[in-house]
This record gives sequence, C-alpha cells and structure tokens, in this order.
Amino acid sequence: EDGIRDVERSRGLGDVYKRQEEYIDYFIGMRFHAIALAYLSAKPLLGIPYENKVLQFLKRYKYQNIVMPEDLNRKTLVDFLERAANIKL
Repeated sequence: EDGIRDVERSRGLGDVYKRQEEYIDYFIGMRFHAIALAYLSAKPLLGIPYENKVLQFLKRYKYQNIVMPEDLNRKTLVDFLERAANIKL
C-alpha cells in the first residue's frame, strides 16, 4: 500500500509527501499548503497566488516566480518549466 489508504503506515499527509519528494522536480501551485510543501522541499516553484496570504508567503520567502492568476499564460508556464527542468520546450 502507498500509505495514503493504509492507515497503519500513514502518519498523515506530511508522511505521504516525504515519500514522494524524490519524484518531484518542481512545483506549480496556487493553494497555500502546496506552496508551503514546495518551500519545505526547496524545489523550484511557480506560485500562482489565489489570495493575499499566499502572495504574502511568496513575498516573505523571496520567491521570484510569482504570476497572478489573471496574468497566467502558456509562455509563463513554458518559461518556468524550461528553467526548472532545464529543458527546451
């Protein structure tokens, strides 16, 4: 079992996340907890703040890749992915 459905193995979402971290190269997130997990993992993050607390978190920890939802477009995503994954799309 993966620890999500196996109550005996799982110690909560943080435990599940820690076991998945090796498979994650970067994050694209809007919700606070997704962005907080990206911060804890020190992985590249494209933050798309949906409310002020998310924007303040991103600014406090000096994230450079912040795009407001209304400004999100294909070019923004491609540019981030090319930098984060070090590939040319």
